[in-house]
Amino acid sequence: MATRRSLSITRVSVGEGFEYWRNGKRLRKRSDISRIEAITIPPAWTNVEISASAMAGTIVAATSIEQPTSGELLTTDAIDVVVKALEATVKVMRDKHDAVDEADPTTADILHQYIADLEQQAWFISAEKRTPRTSK
Repeated sequence: MATRRSLSITRVSVGEGFEYWRNGKRLRKRSDISRIEAITIPPAWTNVEISASAMAGTIVAATSIEQPTSGELLTTDAIDVVVKALEATVKVMRDKHDAVDEADPTTADILHQYIADLEQQAWFISAEKRTPRTSK
C-alpha cells in the first residue's frame, strides 16, 4: 500500500528557486514541474508536501479522511459525510497550525482564516438537518 510520503513531492529551496523531489529523486519532467508551479505556492512556505498526482484517487489513497461508500446516499447521510470530511480537514489543519505559526506567522494567519471558513461551512451544511425547537 502506498504511504502518504511515497505519494508526495517535497520542495527544496535552491538559490533563487526550488527543486522538487520524490522518493529521493529530483523531478525533471517538465509537465510535473509545470503542474506544481501552477499551484503558486508562496516562496516563504517551507516543508511543503505536494501530491504526486492531480488525480483524486492518488490523493484519496494518502488521506486519513474517511471516504464515502459508492452508490446513492440519502440527503441526510450525504450531509453527515460532508460535515465529517470538513471537520477532519479542519483537524489536520489545526494539527499543523503551531508548526506553521512558528515558521511563518503570516501564513499561519491565512491558515487560521481557512480553518474558520471551513468550520463555518460545516455549520451551514449541518444546519440542513436541524429541526426547530418547539416553543412552549
